[in-house]
Amino acid sequence: MIAEEIKEKAKEKNVKISYSLVDSNGEDMKQLAELIENGIIKPHVSKIFDFNEMDQAHLAMESGKTVGKIAIKI
Repeated sequence: MIAEEIKEKAKEKNVKISYSLVDSNGEDMKQLAELIENGIIKPHVSKIFDFNEMDQAHLAMESGKTVGKIAIKI
């Protein structure tokens, strides 16, 4: 959650602020993996970055222009 004080400061500066939380579990991940493996769903990866390109991955994400997920290769 975002504190009201932070929301107000963001609003004063005309800054868009949002909060999201993903709560997943092992069973959900197994089901998704099966759907992907069987070709029922196809994830869209916008770009894969090497681990040492983490800064570029963050810039891509912050641009708001990516379509799909950004993946980091270790």
